[in-house]
Order: sequence, then C-alpha cells, then structure tokens
Amino acid sequence: MNRLILIITLITSSVLNLHSQDTTFKTGYALKGADTIFCKVKFCKECAELHKHSVTLLVENEVVSFHAGGTITGYGVYDKGNEYHYGAVDIEILLGNQSRYQTLFLKKIVAGTISFYEHYYSITTTKRTTIDGVQQQKTETTRKDYTTYYIAKTDSSSPALSKPVLLESFRKKELERYTSDNSELTERMEKRFSVKELITILTEYNNWSRQKKNLVVYKQTD
Repeated sequence: MNRLILIITLITSSVLNLHSQDTTFKTGYALKGADTIFCKVKFCKECAELHKHSVTLLVENEVVSFHAGGTITGYGVYDKGNEYHYGAVDIEILLGNQSRYQTLFLKKIVAGTISFYEHYYSITTTKRTTIDGVQQQKTETTRKDYTTYYIAKTDSSSPALSKPVLLESFRKKELERYTSDNSELTERMEKRFSVKELITILTEYNNWSRQKKNLVVYKQTD
C-alpha cells in the first residue's frame, strides 16, 4: 500500500492554466467496464497533474466529464504519433493514524495485458524553527518528491490480478505471478531489476501475449 505519513500536496508548478496550453480534444478512447468507447479526449501533455483527477470526453458532439473513481476506469489519447494511456488506481493515503483511499488516473508507462503505472507525487511539510530549544515564529517548508509504481494484469484467466496494486519491490518473486504463463521469459528474468529493465520485461510479455491472442483468432477463423 502507498502509505503517505504526511499531507500530500499537489505540485502546483505543474498545474498549469489550461487556456495557455495546447489543450484540445484528441483522438482517443475511454474504458467503461468491459466496453471501449472511441471518442475525443481533452488532453494537455504538459498538464499531467490535472489528468490524474478527471477526464473530459467529446462523445457524439456532447462534452462530458468524469472524475476518477466513477464509471470511466481508464482512457487513452493518440497525439502527434504518441500514445498516452491512463487507468484508475486506488491510492492509500495515511494522515496521522487515519487512512483513506483516493482514486486517481495514473499514466501507464507500459500498456497491454500487463499494465505498469507510474505515480509521481510530493510531500510538503511546514514546521516552526527551533533555536536553543525554543520554538520560533518563523517556519521552514521542505518538499520531497517520490515515485511509486503499480501493476495489474487484464486476463480472464487471472481475475485476481486485475486490480492495480503497489509493486513493493523490483524482484522476480514479485513479478513472476504476472508472467508465469510465459515460462521462457520468467525463467530468464534476473532476481532483481531496475525500472528500465522491468519496462523491457513487461513490454516483451505484452508483445508475446498479443501474438498469442492473434494466433488464437487466426486459428478460429481459418
């Protein structure tokens, strides 16, 4: 679980004025349950923080907005030769002794049968300065940036893996339950790997999974 001991504050420097950015409706899609809705998606590449909380769609000339945690569970955008995919993920936030969940649309840095999500956030703390044990009126503010990663597998044979969960560590024992149906790839994996190496592994798995599905379709139509 993603436990944040201190209050999370949004990175205000990244929350840009939409009117001053290249914010237009792009060709894309939205996910609603098992259905894919092909539509236009309001998108601004530079406004990543805003895209975490809601999405605005243009469907049959009607503009509709959805907050993360609602009926839309994900969306994607095709813009200038690039693809951007987002999925709804429940993030646990711990404030003092109390915890709550917040659903956000997180960017998928790998999309496919296995999705790999990146969550970038910062924690800002403000405290009074102390001199010789005496608390002063002056305050000091510090900020620390963090990145966490979530993983999920969309496969009818593995329904228990469909909910995105925090990837606790980049170790083979954490990943092999997602890739075990590709025994050759799983056997080749090192015991530990970096984010870059994990992206390569998951991309290879998704390519294998796509080819496998295409082969099944081909045999069914042959």
